[in-house]
Amino acid sequence: MSFYNSITNNIQEALMSDDRTADAPIEVINEQGIITLTGEVKSYEIAQVAEEIVKRQKGVFKVVNGLRISTSKEGAMHAKAG
Repeated sequence: MSFYNSITNNIQEALMSDDRTADAPIEVINEQGIITLTGEVKSYEIAQVAEEIVKRQKGVFKVVNGLRISTSKEGAMHAKAG
């Protein structure tokens, strides 16, 4: 396993371990320590939490938060309920 693959695995484990981001469909793209997060999450808070989790991981030089906030009625209802 390469150094960058282990960083990606650590990030994915950290996101899955946090109750706020565990169910969020977040894709992690690692380009030599520059991490891009993509996907659609239920709230701005979840997007920010995900970014903070990634920033704390060893080997991460920069985080590009490309997460979109769900604007669907279903997503909005889940965000209010959560």
